[in-house]
Amino acid sequence: MEIIDPQQALDVSLWRQSKRKELLASRAALSVSERQALGRIVATYVITTIKNKYINIEGKIL
Repeated sequence: MEIIDPQQALDVSLWRQSKRKELLASRAALSVSERQALGRIVATYVITTIKNKYINIEGKIL
């Protein structure tokens, strides 16, 4: 059984809340077109990575 340090759990929780706010603010600072462009870049990367890992995936559903 793993023992959880309550202070560490609190610290992690506070860090995650802070980071979430930071990321949401960063995203809000982008225009719609910038977010769309970044989304296309990420989607292309993910699709390319999957195709490279699973060579015969074309036309199949994951």
